[in-house]
Amino acid sequence: MYQLALIEFSLDNHQGAIHWWKKAINSKGCSQYMYDLAVIYESLDEMEKAINWYKKAASKNKPKAMVRLGLYALEQKNFDQE
Repeated sequence: MYQLALIEFSLDNHQGAIHWWKKAINSKGCSQYMYDLAVIYESLDEMEKAINWYKKAASKNKPKAMVRLGLYALEQKNFDQE
């Protein structure tokens, strides 16, 4: 499923990529997949969804997701400790 997501993304089919990333996440629960999905949402300027997936990845100890959340908080000057 992850490979299908990568193929869809490489073809600029973001909705298809999102579909397959979500299936991969449901199947494996992998923090890397959660992070990748967050990056896709961020690239589409869907920050609420991106933050949600960054938080899920960070909760599974994904350092890159933690960094992105920190940078976003600095950009927004939002220091709420959720």
